[in-house]
Amino acid sequence: MKQLLDLVNPMLGYLIITGISILGLLILFSIIFNNSPKKARLRVISTFISLLASNILLYVLMYRIFERFIDVEKLDPGLLGFSYIVISTLLINFNSFFMIRDSVPRSKSGGNMNDILVDIRKKDISNKIDISSFLIVLTVSMYFFGNGSLNSLLIVTFVATLLVMLTSILLFPLILKSSQKFFN
Repeated sequence: MKQLLDLVNPMLGYLIITGISILGLLILFSIIFNNSPKKARLRVISTFISLLASNILLYVLMYRIFERFIDVEKLDPGLLGFSYIVISTLLINFNSFFMIRDSVPRSKSGGNMNDILVDIRKKDISNKIDISSFLIVLTVSMYFFGNGSLNSLLIVTFVATLLVMLTSILLFPLILKSSQKFFN
């Protein structure tokens, strides 16, 4: 029993952050999409939770790769880096959800998400790059002009921002397309 508690205890903070963030996202999306059709709302919620889960998994994979090449004790941001993944995923994709909400017809089916996706992707990709670039410039400038006490956190923040930007640009449309097939 003690081995099980020793295994669960380090993960408890991560599980709590994940649970609270998913609950918060469900509340946020129910407010944003309150007048949208239920089918469209479920598509967007499932898409974002899938994107968040993929970012979390890639963050864990990235951390394991860094563990092999870099002294992780110096690079371990703990719950702060994990929380940053959740917040930056929401921040970088927040405008996309408002664009989807404004583009979804008010019909019961919610319209064809593929047509909406093509329209939004053209408009939204530059916004995601702008937000990510701002975060990257901010992180890099803090790294070079800071006093060195936050450098390990800034390295993780830089890589996490790149990770979230790439998944938001490349993976978000694929997840949205697959949700179209799933919800039809």
